[in-house]
Amino acid sequence: MAVTIPNGQLQYLFELEAAEVTTWGVALLGTGFTPNADTHEFMDDISAELSGNGYARKELILATGSPVQDNANDKSYYDFQDVEFTGIIGSLTFQTIVVFDNTNGADSSRRIKSMIKLASSQTVSDDFTLTIPSGGLFEITQG
Repeated sequence: MAVTIPNGQLQYLFELEAAEVTTWGVALLGTGFTPNADTHEFMDDISAELSGNGYARKELILATGSPVQDNANDKSYYDFQDVEFTGIIGSLTFQTIVVFDNTNGADSSRRIKSMIKLASSQTVSDDFTLTIPSGGLFEITQG
């Protein structure tokens, strides 16, 4: 049996979420963190977030203003602008990037949208840019 979801429906799912999430955030976690889809639902469920050396969470801004519907590739996705981390003093080492709903005030209500564990740790010195792929950070694809 094959199930086909119209591209407009994929887009609609993202639009529903975009209407709810008015502010997106990104956080960086150290090498000791392992994402867990069962227990890491809100920002207060995670550990190992970087601190010190001028690190602070950053806002993610949609590059297109809304989710993108790509009919040629049968997918919808969020296209975010690259993120500038400024004010860093010295170096920071991270391995996991967390994207979350930063609309609400407390970490206990900031829902995690995605946890991306890199293949190896990254050490950055001073200010740096987190480059977001132009095809989106996460997507829903026909398969």
